[in-house]
Order: sequence, then C-alpha cells, then structure tokens
Amino acid sequence: MLPRMGTLALPLALATHALTAVATPSDGVLDPCTPAPVTGAENEVFKDVLPGSVGSAEANALFAEGVTKGCSASPQLFCPTCEISRAALITLVVRAAKLPLVSPTTPTFSDVPASHPFYKEIETAHDAGIASGCVAGQFCPDAPATRAQAAIFVAEAAGFPLTAPATPSFTDVPASHLAYPHVEALKTHCVTTGCTATEFCPGTEMLRAQAAVFVAKAFDLGNTNPCLPAADAGADAGGDATGGGGGGSWNDASISPVDGGGGGSGKPGSTDGDGDDGGCGCATPARSSGAALGLGLAVFAALLGRRRRL
Repeated sequence: MLPRMGTLALPLALATHALTAVATPSDGVLDPCTPAPVTGAENEVFKDVLPGSVGSAEANALFAEGVTKGCSASPQLFCPTCEISRAALITLVVRAAKLPLVSPTTPTFSDVPASHPFYKEIETAHDAGIASGCVAGQFCPDAPATRAQAAIFVAEAAGFPLTAPATPSFTDVPASHLAYPHVEALKTHCVTTGCTATEFCPGTEMLRAQAAVFVAKAFDLGNTNPCLPAADAGADAGGDATGGGGGGSWNDASISPVDGGGGGSGKPGSTDGDGDDGGCGCATPARSSGAALGLGLAVFAALLGRRRRL
C-alpha cells in the first residue's frame, strides 16, 4: 500500500521507473515473470513447487480444493516466486470463501469491464464488502497486491473478528495503519507470523507462494491452519520457516524472487473457460513501455488523490 505523499517526487519516480521494469519489493508495477519447471519437482502437482518449500502444502491445498489450477496448464506450474496482482489475489480469496458469484449489468469499476476475465470475482468481492477499490471508481486489477492489501482481503473474506491490541505485534504496522486490525487478526488466527520476527512488511508486493499461504491457512484448506479447533483442523500440515512440518512457527515471506517476480492478470495458460487465477498471473518480460507508463501514471493519480482504498 502506498501512503499519501506531500510532494510529486515519488509519483514521478514511479512513473519513470515503470518504463524500466526493474524489480523492486514495492514499486507498484508488476514485474516480469518467466515461469519454468524446476529440478526436483517433476513428481509434484506443480512442476515449479519443490516439496517442502514454503507455500508448497498450501499451493497443493488450493489445487485440491479447486481454487486454482496454477499459472500454466502444460506444464502445470504455480509460479510461486511471481508477484500476484490484485485481480488474481481477489479471485483466490473469493473462490476459497465459496462466495456465490455476481455479475451486474453495469460494472462497478471503470477499469474492470464485464469482459475482464475476473469480472465476476471482483464484483463479488465488492458486493461482499471485501474490497472497495484502489481509488474512486477503479480497482487497479493489474497492480501488484501488497501484503497489507492481502491482509484486508483475506481477513474480511474469512470473517475474522478484527482486533486492535494496545501493543502492535509488528513494528512496521502501528495502530494507526489502515490494515492494523486485519494484520492483527491474521496473526491471531495463525495465518501469518510476518516477514521477519518483528515485521510484517505491509508495503511489500506479495508473491504467489505467500498468497497461497494466506488464503489456504485463512480457510484451513488441506488442514493447514494449526489454530483451528481440533475437531476441524485435523492433522495440520502447515509450512514452517523451512517450508515443511506441522504448525509451529513459520515465516510466510521467506521467498526471494529469483526471476524478477511477476504477478498479474490476463490468463495465458488458463485451463478453464471462466478464468484461472491469472495464467502466469503476471506481466511478461516483453511488457510494453506504454502499458508500464499507464500504470505508473495511475499510481501518480492515486497518490495525488486521497489515501488509497482497498
């Protein structure tokens, strides 16, 4: 999430940076993504998710529950180190929550027409009060989702009671932060322990493996959440800091982008007619400078306006 700025320096820098497509943790632009199988995952559901890696159990749970088929059909890939877009993330959330899809005649957001592959999911999220957009009248579907935005989407969809403890759990998410009660709710429900021992990294753009952890644990898909009652949780198999194990302490952000990231909308490689969770889910290495400039200017406009909503 990008804070409101008092000068034009950052918006202009972002618009210029968008042209270069240089990967950073929070540049507001989807970074190029190059999906590919990895050695050691040949026998896995997703040929780019190593067994025992962070998010592997959760990605497999999303697949088993029909929430996602991944980012590519042949070979079957999940793109764990790619960034995930707001549209792709909200699609995972809506499907995991099993919300009945709505499809209004008139689109709510000017940048999400009825022809958009995730139109129904985005409209459903808005109708359910999970997401209200990024700026007035827009959803910014192609923008990368930050960890703070993911916390809001997931906590709202899961129906977690929002909490506001007197002492924040993370040094970088104070009580004044927009996502404070949502982040605290996720921690309370064992969905996250942060990106480090003391930080949540709210402005960092979320990777698909991290999104899998948030979504699967929030809805206890595959019995991955160790905090739910024994009658419901069963034999939890949540990922810890090294990716395997059952419950305990784990770090959902211990993955570093290895190929420049990625995330996104569009659905190259989609395996069903109504859209998967994003094809590669990301921008391609051949991203045009015009498209990048457009997103940079959108960020510019958002920062000149009031605080970004989610």
